[in-house]
Amino acid sequence: PEGAKLEAPAFFHGLSRTISLRDANFWPDFPTSAEKIREFFSAIGEKVPDTIVAVNLELARELTRIFGAVRFEKWGLELDEWNADLGLEFLVESKIAGRWAVKSPVADFVGKLAARARAGDFDAEKLRNFDWRKFVAGGNLLVNSRDEKLQNLWEKWGLAGRVEVGRGDFLHLDFVSVGANKSEKFMWTKVEHFSKIRRDGVVENRLKIERTHALREGEIDEILGARNLPENVRSLLTDRVRWVLGEGENRTILRIFVPREAKLTGFENRSGEVRSKISADGKFRIFEVPSFVLPGEKWAGEVRYETKIARGSHSWRPYFLRISQTPGHGKTRFLKTISTEAGGEFSAISESVGRWGEFWGEDFRAVVEFDGKLSKIFGDGVERRNF
Repeated sequence: PEGAKLEAPAFFHGLSRTISLRDANFWPDFPTSAEKIREFFSAIGEKVPDTIVAVNLELARELTRIFGAVRFEKWGLELDEWNADLGLEFLVESKIAGRWAVKSPVADFVGKLAARARAGDFDAEKLRNFDWRKFVAGGNLLVNSRDEKLQNLWEKWGLAGRVEVGRGDFLHLDFVSVGANKSEKFMWTKVEHFSKIRRDGVVENRLKIERTHALREGEIDEILGARNLPENVRSLLTDRVRWVLGEGENRTILRIFVPREAKLTGFENRSGEVRSKISADGKFRIFEVPSFVLPGEKWAGEVRYETKIARGSHSWRPYFLRISQTPGHGKTRFLKTISTEAGGEFSAISESVGRWGEFWGEDFRAVVEFDGKLSKIFGDGVERRNF
């Protein structure tokens, strides 16, 4: 019902002015999204789910890696670990199963894999080699339950998908597609976060983001094996479907969640103005950064902002930063660097600082000493070490 829908932020109005069940994974904090989903189920008189499990197309990739390729004989299409995501999207977006059974190919795909698993028809060694820790760390499996004991279990296993205000500084990048296509899988992202720590506790942050739309001409046909598809199936690969599958412009709003007290000091962005606002729950400040890039092109933007370290004194400051991002963005690399104003030096620093790494979720720590006064506070035996 219209009265049960929620007002969408202005940047989302090109797709919809309201948030309904279709877009109810809108909140990066999964417990919040799960509760909104329950509210929508209640509004339409359906049974409200106590436990909600979220997965993405990375699961399809892993399942085909373990259990083998799935072939749809009637459409002449085979899905393996390299094309399962795009193949399923093609079957759905082309409405190949008819307008009243649009997503039935997804159910058929899962059913075929489940039957193979029940029959033991797979390579057990591939299952043993499945890196489930990395899969979970990437946020590809999230669970929320109203049952307190179950929820405690999801929290313990790292499946809760919470975005929280922790101690110290934090940075969460949320990628919101507003282009009505599925080009995100072709995007490669580099994130560089520079922080300069001052003795008054102010941290000058500079966030540089570079995104490349890496889709090559003819790549969608190549991935799907379009040349070998039956003519009636190949004809469904229309310009509209190609655009939806990723040949169109990638239009994304990067929502950058930082401490509420953070202050935007400047930005550079050819795709438009960077807006600063407080989250609806009042816990975060959000910088909304538009990023629009065509296939084969590159976009780069920069956001500058200040945060504050409350702990320590003018003689020393302890720095802490936790980073995280939207699930399913495995093509993201992150570099964290830290510097100080004149007279500062590090007595401790995380080993990962200054090194490129995968952007799953990580903590960075440092202790800064100004004018050699830290040893006077704690004694001459202060050891410079890595966390």
